[in-house]
Amino acid sequence: MTSQYLDETVQLKLINISSFPKYVIWLLPAVFLLVACGGGKSASSIPNKIAEYSYQAPVSSDDGWIPAHLNEVGVKVNTIEKMINDQQLEKINFHSLLIVRNNRLVLEQYWSGKTSKGEYVNFDKDTLHELQSVSKSVTSLLVGLGISQGFITSIDDAIENYLPEYGAAFSTLEKSNISVRNILMMQAGIEWDEWTLPYSDDRNSHVAMNLSEDPIDYLLSQPMAMQPGTSFVYNSGLTIAAGKILENSTQQNLAQYARDNLFTPLDIRDVDWYRYSNGIYQAGGGISMRPRDMAKLGQLILNNGWWNGESIIPEQWIKDSVSAKIKFPDNFYDDYYGYFWWRQEFTVNDQTINSIHAAGYGGQHIYIIPEFNLVLIFTAGNYDSVQLSNKPEQLIREYILPALNQ
Repeated sequence: MTSQYLDETVQLKLINISSFPKYVIWLLPAVFLLVACGGGKSASSIPNKIAEYSYQAPVSSDDGWIPAHLNEVGVKVNTIEKMINDQQLEKINFHSLLIVRNNRLVLEQYWSGKTSKGEYVNFDKDTLHELQSVSKSVTSLLVGLGISQGFITSIDDAIENYLPEYGAAFSTLEKSNISVRNILMMQAGIEWDEWTLPYSDDRNSHVAMNLSEDPIDYLLSQPMAMQPGTSFVYNSGLTIAAGKILENSTQQNLAQYARDNLFTPLDIRDVDWYRYSNGIYQAGGGISMRPRDMAKLGQLILNNGWWNGESIIPEQWIKDSVSAKIKFPDNFYDDYYGYFWWRQEFTVNDQTINSIHAAGYGGQHIYIIPEFNLVLIFTAGNYDSVQLSNKPEQLIREYILPALNQ
């Protein structure tokens, strides 16, 4: 990786990291089922025999995307057709695949599949899909907006300044030192385990949080395991706290703030956002939206915060939030972490290609590959298979990148 991606990089320190598999589940436990997706028609089953796929360019809509043919942007049609036919994506519960290159939507394919609630849906361009932990990356964008608008005065502010209703939780010096930056980098130091325990186990921190009366109170009631800023520990509760910090600082409902400042400027019109019973938004995994709108978020990153000639997110925040700050061991799925965004490297024909990555449980992915002006969207229902959930890595490496006329 070139030096431009290594600014502020720190070496990851994980406890028992060698016990973690290469493919890590990202992110919401199966016992935590979000509200059902809207917009699709129920299907009784997935077909046993899949028809041969033949490429057709996406159709025009009124949502801001300008479609084009793969050939127009230098993507080999036969390679993409071969990928879909060889891999039989519908049979392995893929729900959508979108490709955007040179700011043009050039592939849009949907399939029927199983949701997190076990229901079969005929997904199409208007069906909302659970983003799962891709929601964390959306929250990162919103935090950047909150900082740029002066609601959060500094990324190094202590979070206790923005969570007065939980003041008793900050009675120790260590907790009072947790900063907004520590939250964004998953380095709060709070004792937490949602990776090594199964999601059927109530001791899993995420499961226990979901079963509590208040997810943030549960998060902040956990003991400190280390000093803030010293070690990455994946913790979805931190993103939920980030959402509450935004609500308190802006004095606005989180979904309304997102709609006014992010979704409406991107012409994203239909979004669901899960709330806990006490009204707190699940900022770490509760958003549902159309894959076409997921692609707009990816294009926003690719364009350094700009959409259709308008600056939506400050360029500096985009650069800061997606830059590689935490380095993972070689056996880890992704290579680096920023502010609720991942970084992943692909090696194709001895060439290293860098990507920006948002990942969600079950196979939800936004990949941004700046070198090739490329945005890729995958949605799926592979909640029972880590390997299938992470299959887009193989598809990108073996088919999509080789399909590009460079």
